Parts: sequence; structure tokens; C-alpha cells
Amino acid sequence: MKNFKLISTFVLSLFIFSACASSSDMKADVFAANNPLIAPSEINRILTDKTINNLQIIDVRTPSEFAVGCLPGAKNIDLKSPDFLSQIGELDKNGYYLVYCKSGVRSDQAATEIKQAGFNNIIQLKGGITGWTTAGYSLSYNCK
Repeated sequence: MKNFKLISTFVLSLFIFSACASSSDMKADVFAANNPLIAPSEINRILTDKTINNLQIIDVRTPSEFAVGCLPGAKNIDLKSPDFLSQIGELDKNGYYLVYCKSGVRSDQAATEIKQAGFNNIIQLKGGITGWTTAGYSLSYNCK
């Protein structure tokens, strides 16, 4: 019985400790990998819970693609634009960024270029906006 109480107390302590993880711990976990691909469900949780303060969302599709639907709060910086890197250069290199495109190909290229420009905190939406909508999440149609 004594062992059971001791084990129960230990397990409860672990549960409380893990539940109290800070948002900086979440940032460290999410941004630890090199250009991590994050599933739509996890991105939705991050955005809904505002787990990562000041997360900036960058849509690297063309302006015409962006205009027909985007993630809420996204900024359009077209990867195909000749001034893509100069627009990226205007951002805070210490900021936290979510990059996405239609399916993930352009966002992977963009994330690589952004990392090469000196940014460290980059994540990508796995499957792009197609993966987002296929998972049942809605788009914003007020994309400017």
C-alpha cells in the first residue's frame, strides 16, 4: 500500500509538471527541428490556443492564389516575386514564422531560403493549404 501511494504521488507530480509547460517550452519543441513540417491539426491547435505568441503566418503563393482564400492573419509574400528575399529581409530574424503554400513544395523552398537568410524559427504547414482544407479547417476570404 505504501508503494502504491508513493507511485501515485510520483505519477501525479509528473502529470502536473507536464501540464504546466510554458509557451517557451512549446516554442522550443516546435522550432527544434530544421524546417519542421507540422500537421494541420497541430497548427490549428497552435493558432487556436495562441500557444506561440507573435507567430507570423506567411503565405508564399501568388497574389491571385492568396486572394481566393488564406489562413486567417496571413501575409502574402510570393516566392516567385523577384523581391521575395528583400521582403523577407524586412522581417524580424528573431521572430516566429509559419510558412505555407498550396501543397508544401514552394513553402519548403521558401523555408530553406528564409533559413539561409538568417532566420531560425520557421515551421511549415504540412500539405499546405490543401492539407488544411482537406483536414476540415476553414479559410479566411479577407486576404489582402
